[in-house]
Amino acid sequence: MKTNEERVAEKLASHLNDFQLDLEAVGRYIGLQPFILYSRFMEVLDSALYQKEEQERFENEPLSDNIEERFEQYRQQSEGK
Repeated sequence: MKTNEERVAEKLASHLNDFQLDLEAVGRYIGLQPFILYSRFMEVLDSALYQKEEQERFENEPLSDNIEERFEQYRQQSEGK
C-alpha cells in the first residue's frame, strides 16, 4: 500500500512528464498563490534536489568491503562532521 506522499509524488511526476504541459504557466500559477503554498512547493523542490544529489553521490562512491565503515562515514557526513 502506498503512502499519500508516494501517491502525490507519482501524480506530480506523471503531470510533469507531459511534454505538452507549459511549465512556465504552471510556475506563474504557483507564483500567484499565497506564500504558504509557494513555500511548501519550494520545500518539495529542495527535498527532491537533496535526494538526487545524495543518489548521485552514493552511486559514484567506491564500494567498501566493510559496510559498517561505510555507514559510519555516511552518518558523519549527514551530521555535518
